Amino acid sequence: MGTEPEGTVADGFEGAAEAFGEAIRSGTELGAALSVYLDGRCVVDLWGGRSRPGVPWRRDTVVPLASATKGVVALAAQLLSERGLLDVEARVADYWPEFGCAGKDATRVRHVLEHTAGLLTFPRYWEVINPDGRQLADHHLMTSHLAAAPPSWPPGSRVQYTPLVFGYLAGELIRRVDGRTVGQFIAEEACGPLGLDLWIGLPACEAHRVAGVQAEDPAVHPRLTRLQERADQKARELVAKGCELDPDSAPYAGLFLHPSAEESRTRLAALLNDPYLRSAEIPGCNGISDARSMARLYAALARTAPGGDASTADGGFALGYMQLPMPTLAAPGALRVRPGPSVFGHSGAGGTLAFADPAHRLSFAYVKNRMLRLPNSTYDMVRSVYRCLSSLTT
Repeated sequence: MGTEPEGTVADGFEGAAEAFGEAIRSGTELGAALSVYLDGRCVVDLWGGRSRPGVPWRRDTVVPLASATKGVVALAAQLLSERGLLDVEARVADYWPEFGCAGKDATRVRHVLEHTAGLLTFPRYWEVINPDGRQLADHHLMTSHLAAAPPSWPPGSRVQYTPLVFGYLAGELIRRVDGRTVGQFIAEEACGPLGLDLWIGLPACEAHRVAGVQAEDPAVHPRLTRLQERADQKARELVAKGCELDPDSAPYAGLFLHPSAEESRTRLAALLNDPYLRSAEIPGCNGISDARSMARLYAALARTAPGGDASTADGGFALGYMQLPMPTLAAPGALRVRPGPSVFGHSGAGGTLAFADPAHRLSFAYVKNRMLRLPNSTYDMVRSVYRCLSSLTT
């Protein structure tokens, strides 16, 4: 039940449907959805598999986006920047005075958006956050502690991806500038006008539609699991010694894991599956949407954003967006049309990916509920789409 893909595909994009069907029928994916827009027109809209054991993935199924949420938060920040309300070169403390302490006075908005702010966590965070992580839903609590904390490295000197902290800092900047939370801002400025099923803070009436997230099975990638466990062990030991601000504690402290916890692999899946946390606003990771809505959102950007080189010297992030293509995405074989340097968007843990390609006026979104450390199926989808595009332009 629920294993055969459904949906529609425009002429010329049958190859994308074949790749998607293979991922579902082979069991690589538990459930997933793929959507592609070209020049503002939906050319791929597919879904299939199961949203949870025994429950088919339906057309209206939505799923936690994990860190692909950050692309939505980046859009909110950039809209405020375009309106002249948020200056990315200004100090964070200009908008959030309490932040300008403990060595953070020179931290700029750009540093927050590009993961160079140096704020990894706050001292002895485990005494503040409940073991079940539900205190992560208290935005004021989290931002107050982060505002008082010292940075783990000089702001602007190092790129370090901060999976949860980014959302609190960017979300608070948006709230200070606009007065609305990031969830309210996106609902009113993007979701309403574009007709999107997208929430940062899920309404109770939509909870029945959400797919369950399945944590990765260590047996799928045993070597990578062992490498990750060794990295976690080093970070956990630093946290247990009271060195939670050490930059090398990032894999652990960045997820606010308790010093005695031994399993980080299942941590994010548990947070994404908690109904209480889904209903809160945790802008770094708890957006919920479907592929259709995410592709439609990026379609609007693909038709308005410049198509030139969007790369930066900071190596990975540009004002909240991931600098795509990533290495795997950039090697799709002998294709005449491929993702170029103007592509921007964001991925999410386990393989979710959404992006805009302004050079080809294309947008792409792939959402799924089985977390895989190697998102090979995701890039299979990307390659299949660009193969189709290559064939159409020959």
